[in-house]
Amino acid sequence: MKIAFLITSTGWGGLEMNTIKLAKSLVKLNYEITLFTQKNATILDKKDSIFSSTVLIDRNRKYFDFKTAKQIARDLKEKEINTIFIVDNKDLDVTAWAKAFYFKNLKIVYQQHMQIGIPKKNLLQTFRFKQIDKWISPLNYLKEEIKIQTKFDSRKVVQIPIGVDTGTLFKNNPSKEDARLNFGFKETDFVVGIIGRISRKKGQLFVVESLKNELLNTPNLKLLIYGSATINDEDCQQYEKELHSFVKKEKLDKSVIFHPHSSNVSSFFKSIHLFVLASESETYGMVTLEALFHQIPVLATKSGGTTDLLNQGEFGELYLHGNQNDFLKKFKNIQDNYSKTKKQAIQGHDFAMKNYTMELETSSIHELLQNL
Repeated sequence: MKIAFLITSTGWGGLEMNTIKLAKSLVKLNYEITLFTQKNATILDKKDSIFSSTVLIDRNRKYFDFKTAKQIARDLKEKEINTIFIVDNKDLDVTAWAKAFYFKNLKIVYQQHMQIGIPKKNLLQTFRFKQIDKWISPLNYLKEEIKIQTKFDSRKVVQIPIGVDTGTLFKNNPSKEDARLNFGFKETDFVVGIIGRISRKKGQLFVVESLKNELLNTPNLKLLIYGSATINDEDCQQYEKELHSFVKKEKLDKSVIFHPHSSNVSSFFKSIHLFVLASESETYGMVTLEALFHQIPVLATKSGGTTDLLNQGEFGELYLHGNQNDFLKKFKNIQDNYSKTKKQAIQGHDFAMKNYTMELETSSIHELLQNL
């Protein structure tokens, strides 16, 4: 089956990584995928030989880009492709015009990766959404948000979770002993870990500040901060300096360990006893799922998609974002009842294996595409 993927994002994060991952899986099912993207997009460096061909487009306008819309429609027709897969809401406008004005029979499949947030019910927004043939929403709370915040036909919404590629996740799978030894942890250390981009929105400093007294008074308690600040992002770079400055000022150097971003995340999860998510809100936290796949207890903010992923707290502890008292209360409860929270994590692992694998996502999307 011939389909196209359109993604004009120039960044390289979860959105782009998940897009590549899905494309790889669909190619294994004999899909022939053409990539439509910008010439300065990072995805061009990561695409390997996944896509059968690439079409470079010039995005000059955020809205009403009729020139690019016409180009997309022309190239799709020339390649005899009548289905296009969108993953970024910023690409919906140009695709909607391509269908409405230049390619009436085009089928648009939109995989949602971000919350809708504010209501989107005006004429232009409704026009864009009306062009979508199938809207894939990964979680129930996002599916319900569509009903509340848009006028989109809910009968066209399909709930398909974004899956974890367990083969890649466990590709370099060290033993717990080797993983902890790699970071210099002792067998008696209780290790708390936070992973992700060093950013104010990820909340690393909140975790250090919240655990400051615990770290100072408990020699075997360690905090592993795994990640890097975004290059050329001044705010992230400044935040990283503030983070290191606080650790140094409070004499936490021996208790807080920093490790730059690496693709070998299994080493991180194998070395920790508790995974912490401190983000203000994650639409769909892949790292939370990765923790569950590693059977690691989770302490996460009660917001965004995290609440759904942890099944309203059944598979991990939830605390109010930015509330140190609530965070510490839940943290101490986990420490005091670690065997109980470990059982929660094992149950979460079993649930994730049934609902959040790459295989399940791919087969569900394959079935959707075949029945368009």
